[in-house]
Parts: sequence; structure tokens; C-alpha cells
Amino acid sequence: MLQLLHEPKYSVISLAKLFNVGRQTIYRDLELLEELGYFVDKKNNKYFIFEATPKTTFTEEETGLLHECIASISNSTPLKLSILKKLSASSYIAPQSDELKDKHLGTIVQKLQVAINSECSVKLINYHSLNTEEIKDRFVTPLKLSLDYSTLSAIETGKEKTYKVKRITDVEIQYDKKTGIRKAMNVDVFGCSSTESISIHLYLSKRAFQLFYEEYPSARVYLSKHKELNDFPYELKLDVQNYAGIGRWCLGLIGELKVIDDEGLRNYLNERLKIGGEF
Repeated sequence: MLQLLHEPKYSVISLAKLFNVGRQTIYRDLELLEELGYFVDKKNNKYFIFEATPKTTFTEEETGLLHECIASISNSTPLKLSILKKLSASSYIAPQSDELKDKHLGTIVQKLQVAINSECSVKLINYHSLNTEEIKDRFVTPLKLSLDYSTLSAIETGKEKTYKVKRITDVEIQYDKKTGIRKAMNVDVFGCSSTESISIHLYLSKRAFQLFYEEYPSARVYLSKHKELNDFPYELKLDVQNYAGIGRWCLGLIGELKVIDDEGLRNYLNERLKIGGEF
């Protein structure tokens, strides 16, 4: 069914006939896809799975061959990591729903990606090594995440090693490069950092959902559908470190979202607008 739902071509009736099952079975299958993390939508009563804007991609076989070729290049070559990042961004392989449906795991991936982009070291808190059976903190410099977000490549004590993301309890970004002083700071999806987190709950229009889905792929686990408001059929629940990042995003989408929680964000937005009641 996944292969058939890349574009809105099939109604529930046509899918039921195609698979020789009842309509209720198709509805249950569509609900199951949503539970697995896919965003099922419909156009003119024809269902499809929403994906980011189509772009030129490599197939899995092409990606594998390119990785093999690039792996033979010395790590000292400055363009190697840049090419790997671009290859990951244009690969056919997307993060699997069973890898990222856990929100805590999604947060870990998000922090690692911020550290990679910022060229910061991190502390892998209570990492469980199967080789030594030890559970301890590991200070590493992350290089890249695997295409399915399951494995981290990083430098530890001068050597490049791999770490299973599922075995990481949490991540602390060591952001202070100049002094070398390690300071544990949380970084949200918008790149804002602080030691305290704020829980945000928004209702989103279809347009706002699509923009967030495309702009912040590592945070898609915080999106879901709901049935409270027809004009805002999606919701976003996540923690941010301050109102600046989420505020800029919301102010660019006036009329496309509703602030459900928290009140501080609503006040922040209305203060910026100098009017009341918009959010």
C-alpha cells in the first residue's frame, strides 16, 4: 500500500477492490500507517502519504556505491564530510518511522545533528557498550549520522568510532569551544539554547504542518493529527529553550496556527504584534 500512496490516485473503494478486502480493512490500514508515523492525507477523496517537496534523489543502490567510494578517501580531506552530508540529504533513504517514532530518540537525534552542524563535542550520557558491557558517559566529537539515523560516527580519544543511537540515554552539547569549559546546554530544533525547557502545544493548518515537516525533518516525531479544529487538523507538541526561535517561526505564519499552550508564548507573540487575540 505504501507504494500506491505516493500520490492521490486511489479512493478507499478502489483500494478495497485492488486488495480484495472490505472498506473497514482499508480504513484500519490507513490508521495503522498514521500510528507508525506516516502522515496520511486525501485530495478529492483519494488518499496519499504526505512527503516533503519531491527532489532529485539517489536510489539505495546508488547511495551505497557512492558511500563505498567516498569511504576510501582520507578523513583529512576537508571536502569528505561536506560531501557525505549532502549525500545524506539527497538520499532515497529517509528515517524510518520505527526508528524515530520514539520522541526521546528523536530528541537525541536532533541534539546530535545540532552538534554536528555546530562542530561541537558532546557527552553521550550513560552509553551502553555491548563490547565491554559498560554503561558510562562518553565525550566524543560527532561527525555524521547514518542514513537511517540509527548510528553515530564520532571521534573519541583520537579514533573514529561508531555508536548505536538507541544505546544513548541522553546527549549534552559541549558548546564552549574557546575556553574549553564544558557547559551542559539544551538546544531546541530552532537552534536556541538554555538550561531550562518550555513545553509548547500548537494547532497547525495544513500549510503550517507542511512547512514544519519540510524545514525540520529531525523533529517530525513531534507532529500528529487531531480532530478538534477542521481548519487546524495537525498539532505540534515539543519543548523549546526560549521563545525566540519558535516565535520567529510562528510570526511568519499568522492565521495558520493556534497556540494551545503555553501562555508565555502567546504573550510573546502578541507583544511582538502589538495587538491581542491573534494567537
